Amino acid sequence: MRIGTSSTVSSGESRPPQPTHLDALARQLVAQTAPLNWSDLARQYASGRLLGVARSLDLIVVGKAMHHDDSDQLVAWLKNKLVFTIDDRQAIKWQRIDACFWTVVIAPFVLIQHWTNND
Repeated sequence: MRIGTSSTVSSGESRPPQPTHLDALARQLVAQTAPLNWSDLARQYASGRLLGVARSLDLIVVGKAMHHDDSDQLVAWLKNKLVFTIDDRQAIKWQRIDACFWTVVIAPFVLIQHWTNND
C-alpha cells in the first residue's frame, strides 16, 4: 500500500497516512483518505465511479494528477493498467471477501487502492 508517506505496521495492519513533507494539495488529499470495505464501495462501482490504483503507485500522486487534469500521465497509467476500471470479475472477487481499500474522492471518481493480502 502506498498513500502519501503511509506505512504498514509489522502485523500487516494499515496505518493512516502521515502527511509530512507534502504540498498543500497532498496534505488535503491525505486528510480526505479513508479506509473502506468493498461493501461500502459497491454503490460507486455500480455507478461507474470507481478507479483502481495499483499498489505500486502512490494514491496521493494519482489523486493530484487527476486534480490537475494531467491527462498525459493518466493516459500512461491507464495504458499500463496502473490506474484501471474495475471489471465485474474483480468486483465479484472483492465482494466475496469484502476487501479493504484506501480511498480518496476526486470528483466524480473515487480512487481505490487495495491494501489487504486477500487478492
